[in-house]
Amino acid sequence: MKNDAMEAFITSVVCTAMMRLGVRMAAVFDSRFAPEGLTQAQFRTLLAIAEAGKDGIAPSDLAAQLLIDRASVTSITARLQSEGWVERRPGENRRTHRLMVTAEGLTRMHRVTPHAITLADETLAEFDPEELRQFRALLEKLEAKVRATDLKRRENDAEEVNR
Repeated sequence: MKNDAMEAFITSVVCTAMMRLGVRMAAVFDSRFAPEGLTQAQFRTLLAIAEAGKDGIAPSDLAAQLLIDRASVTSITARLQSEGWVERRPGENRRTHRLMVTAEGLTRMHRVTPHAITLADETLAEFDPEELRQFRALLEKLEAKVRATDLKRRENDAEEVNR
């Protein structure tokens, strides 16, 4: 019984620490990159849209990739559009569109990326390469679990709508 209680406590501590660190890392990024007019949420979004390639990405797919809700994608991409870094193009039908990075957006991303890498290096400087590989493997495992849970939730939501 004691081991079960301890296990629940450990998972809670780990989850709370990840949330706390995520908030802090985002705040540090936002502070450091404020002169560029770019938040970490905007940078991650710009990077994901660029990685989608020449065909761009649908906002719903972008939300799933970034593990954020569609409303957040709309808000973030509206700001990126207003800066001229992202554009909307028609999608497969009249109700859809795809997001593409503009040349100006690529220029901004390429200018900021080296600084983002430096910040990541500073943040993780205390870890040796093997620890970083282990950490990455654990994060990939956790992300796969979160994605599977999200997919199941979306499927259940769709079933509810269709009833």
